[in-house]
Amino acid sequence: MYSERAVLKHSFKLILASSLLLILAGKTEAANSILYRGKVTVDDKPFNGKGRFKFALLLGETRIFWQSNVTTDSIEPSESLSLPVRNGRYEVFLGDVGMPPLPKSTSDLLHSLKLRIWFSEGSKKFRVLSTDYSLAEKSIKENSDLSKPKSDEGPFAGYNFFDKSKYSLGKIDAPLIMVEFSDYQCGHCSLFHEITYNKIISTYVETGKMRFIVENFPIRNHSHSQKAAEASYCAGDQGRYWEMRDLLFRHSNRLSLGKIRDLAIQLGLHPVDFNGCLESGKYAEQVEDEKSMGTKIGVKQTPSFILAKVVDGEISGKLIAGGTRWTNIKSEINAFLEEEGRIQNE
Repeated sequence: MYSERAVLKHSFKLILASSLLLILAGKTEAANSILYRGKVTVDDKPFNGKGRFKFALLLGETRIFWQSNVTTDSIEPSESLSLPVRNGRYEVFLGDVGMPPLPKSTSDLLHSLKLRIWFSEGSKKFRVLSTDYSLAEKSIKENSDLSKPKSDEGPFAGYNFFDKSKYSLGKIDAPLIMVEFSDYQCGHCSLFHEITYNKIISTYVETGKMRFIVENFPIRNHSHSQKAAEASYCAGDQGRYWEMRDLLFRHSNRLSLGKIRDLAIQLGLHPVDFNGCLESGKYAEQVEDEKSMGTKIGVKQTPSFILAKVVDGEISGKLIAGGTRWTNIKSEINAFLEEEGRIQNE
């Protein structure tokens, strides 16, 4: 249970910065979307899990300029957005897919607009987070390198390659992005992680050439892969996501709920917290959402990978299905890097 006082403790933070960063995405005079990154705590602890949010841009205290969904005359939107929150951090593109577009006058009125946010943990009552935040011009960075790449069209429509709530390795501004869709009971996925994965990390991620993002794609006839994926996130609540992920792949051919709990004990996780997280299905929806997104962009088997790069603010890439051999994947990666003169000589 959280108190109103705890929920109202909402700070604006960005990694490597001490204040909120808002970004106008797009290259036209009209604002396509505004990237908002925030942090929320519950009972003085960073919130983890799916949070429900509502957003409104106001002129003054009561005049509605924009809301995250079409609603009545009430300032608070009637419907909420479900956003993943990890270690208290979340981000949202205001005006993006699933929300009304921002008015064309947004850019001109930034100095007058205030952002109001409502938050709910699960089914609890919505509370306003902190005071309204002024969108001062000094907080806006137009046409930033961090602006959201255009992915509303093409094979990767809707996928946010720069969602910092996702587990990933490597620099956010690396020239290449690789997204893995995997299943913890998939033998080919286990083989990939035994050999090829470590070579990718050492050759490309640790050298600053690539950011590696992980997504779950549990196969229907693998009876424990959904819970294994949830378990990795439950371990993440205790700061051991990557270690649990490694153990799950090492034991992929003999996973069961009992084995998953044994692995948690092996890692030294707090058993009550871990089992409570797993049994409650805290991350079930998130795993299902990841699979739905994978299906939308064409994933049909595991492992599958998106190999992409940002070119002139747009995502350029391809979907690689079932690749596990190091020589094949290295060839694909080097072909992408070759244009920028960053090919790895070995």
